[in-house]
Amino acid sequence: MRVCCLLSIAFVGLAATASVNASASRCSARESVYPKAGQLRGDVDGDGVIDRVRITSQRTGSHCVLRIVVTSARKRMVLRLVQPSASAYWGTESRFPRLERLVKIDRHPGREIVLSVDGGASTTGFAIVSVRRSNLVRLRMRPSGELPDTFISGGSLAGDNEFGCLAPGRIAQTAIGQDGNYYSGERAIYQLQGTTFHYVKTNRFRHVTRRQVRKFPELRHYRYAACRTGRVRGRS
Repeated sequence: MRVCCLLSIAFVGLAATASVNASASRCSARESVYPKAGQLRGDVDGDGVIDRVRITSQRTGSHCVLRIVVTSARKRMVLRLVQPSASAYWGTESRFPRLERLVKIDRHPGREIVLSVDGGASTTGFAIVSVRRSNLVRLRMRPSGELPDTFISGGSLAGDNEFGCLAPGRIAQTAIGQDGNYYSGERAIYQLQGTTFHYVKTNRFRHVTRRQVRKFPELRHYRYAACRTGRVRGRS
């Protein structure tokens, strides 16, 4: 069984979904809360004040422009959301983007915003947004896959793609496939420097047991724990 191409297959599916031209017919000319995105509350910039995180929509010409808006009693930060590989903006008929959670990704003050930005039948792409110098920025990946600056989760019967923290600012993007009772795959390691996740190396594994792969944080329920605690889990 070949597992080398599982990750690229997932990216192709996501990119195809992202390129659909979004309709602005249900998008108001006035900025309004994008209801499908949900909302989050927490300290995003580390100033000790609880912030509200929402996504808003506004019709601009033939497009529906979406923005992340972070507000508290004394600030407002805005980031326009543009999917780099898409030919247009998202529209109100799409289920993406959606705010997922606030997490600690590195040792910068405050929590990062994780949002799902695209998906196929069984795969979802996630972006990470942080605060730098009082501005919202989407964290980049170098190099990226076919859907830039996006971590992938999900898969099919043929294999799975998941991502998770190994240490503060250090994330593994894993492609894994099963052959009987054993697993093979690869883990691409990225380290956050400034506002960019830089590729470090790839660790490949072959014919390992379920017990061994369960040590990987991205394959368990604590995918962000090592970013918060600093404890490295699994081989990095």
